[in-house]
Amino acid sequence: MNFFQLITEIMKEECESLSPSGSITNLDYTVVQSKVFDLVGPIAIQIEYFNVDDMMLSYKLDENIEKRVRFVMKEMREESIIRNAILITNLDETIIESFKKSFAHIITSDIHIWGSRQINPLLEKHPHIFARYNREFFVSFIREEFSRAITNPQHREDQIIYSNNYTKDKLKKEYKDGELVLFLGAGVSMSANLPSWTELVSKVYFEALLSKGISIEDIESDPHSYWQLTQRLGNNNLLVRTKYAKLLLEDNFISYVHKWLYNNSSRTSDLLKSISDVINKSDLNQRRLVGNVVTYNYDDLLESHLELCNIKYTSIWKDSQRVTPLSVGVYHVHGYLPYSNEFSSENIVFSEDEYHEQYMKPYEWSNVLQLNMFREKTCLFIGSTLSDPNTRRILDISRSSREGKQHFIIFPRLYKAQKIKEISNDKTLLEKLISTEDEDFESLVEKLRYLMIDKSVVDETLLAEELLVERDFNNLGLNVIWINDFNEIPLILNYLQE
Repeated sequence: MNFFQLITEIMKEECESLSPSGSITNLDYTVVQSKVFDLVGPIAIQIEYFNVDDMMLSYKLDENIEKRVRFVMKEMREESIIRNAILITNLDETIIESFKKSFAHIITSDIHIWGSRQINPLLEKHPHIFARYNREFFVSFIREEFSRAITNPQHREDQIIYSNNYTKDKLKKEYKDGELVLFLGAGVSMSANLPSWTELVSKVYFEALLSKGISIEDIESDPHSYWQLTQRLGNNNLLVRTKYAKLLLEDNFISYVHKWLYNNSSRTSDLLKSISDVINKSDLNQRRLVGNVVTYNYDDLLESHLELCNIKYTSIWKDSQRVTPLSVGVYHVHGYLPYSNEFSSENIVFSEDEYHEQYMKPYEWSNVLQLNMFREKTCLFIGSTLSDPNTRRILDISRSSREGKQHFIIFPRLYKAQKIKEISNDKTLLEKLISTEDEDFESLVEKLRYLMIDKSVVDETLLAEELLVERDFNNLGLNVIWINDFNEIPLILNYLQE
């Protein structure tokens, strides 16, 4: 099902009398009703899909929209019975509004250009149609984009540049309008040398084993090798470790998490400074442009930077707490363990069963908070992979009542020269290892399989993965700003403030 077929099926559901092209006008359909979509009828409908290439250059897109608008006007003038005409497109509302401003001199009051703002409520009203379209369009989109990018790699690069610039401008407008809420993931804390989630779990689990006298040879002298070894066992084993680390450590659990959380922390980073600067800006009425931050991290690194900027804040980590007037709300939805350890969560969301419990309680304060933010504000995810099933679920739920709200995520590219170079370097290293070290048969087979992967296969695999990730984020209502390096994030945040 293509875009034309999708709109056609929706129009058949919405309109009592839908006449095809040629019966009254040369436009796609005519609705012979006295009133429909709050417009006086009869109404003419023209459906136009603008592909990705059209969107690469704004002037080219404007030319194409103008051409279709003039066609609708011409057909409408030749049939006096038509009172209004709707040009239904797949365009974003911001593109349509920009076009209307630039071409206000040609658009009359009886011409109506529809885009995502008008179509999305209709899609939600007819989910059975949308589900079928979404499946088929997704496959078609990936196939088309994949084929284009493989045959012309520069196309993907140009597309990223255009999309990033366009998306950053949209994000900047939301920021200046005071609509932005920041959602911070582990990548923000990792910028100040705090451990990743996997590292933290492994270290706490290792501590739990030692505390019970369960010693593994050489584990104390070379813990890094142990963590690398256990990482190879996969995410399922990681979830098991979270549960039993807490069980083994009992009352000492929180103190050990705190110990390893801050063990190697630098307490600062350029990214944290940039986030604080973004929060510190106010509008002409001295209203802070960012009034709330939601963090999935336990640490207080953001709070310490807000203090350096003399920004008043309130840390929230349980239902009974409230943000004090004129302060920034910093919501720790997985719990709070400040560096000073003066006060902290009695509990944190750490183990598998705790994540399940949070997932199963829709009216938990942290779930309600996130849902309200997703529905009412524009949210920017920084340093997050969005792999938490609960966050994804809440994002998905919020789409039905978001009232046109869009969200954003800054995410590292998968298909990039550096990533391919790293894989090539790994393969070169393996070649040397195989030629210089004794290998057992199973290990040798695994390495040989890896070495046999052709560069073109690596390219295509990373590209397909990037396109899938992008589409997945889009389906959750997120606009992606792609980066090649985490050092680019402060530059993006600085751009918002210009």
